[in-house]
Amino acid sequence: MNPVFNMDAATMSPVALFLQADWVVKFVMGGLLLASIWTWAIIISFSVRLRRTKKEMARFERDFWKAEDIDAFHK
Repeated sequence: MNPVFNMDAATMSPVALFLQADWVVKFVMGGLLLASIWTWAIIISFSVRLRRTKKEMARFERDFWKAEDIDAFHK
C-alpha cells in the first residue's frame, strides 16, 4: 500500500495539519487569521456606524417634519 494514502482521520484534522506544517505555512496562516479578524472588525464597525446613522437620519426627518418654523429648527 502506498504510504501517502495510509493516513488516518486524526492526522487529517485542520489542527493536526497546522501542527505538522512548516514555520512558513504557520506564519502565512497566522497572517491570514489576523487579516480575517481585522476585516471582520472593519465590517462590524461599519455596520454599527451605518445603523447609528440611519437612526439619526430617521430622528432628524421626524423632527424636521414636526417643526413649524424652519428657521427655529435650523438654529
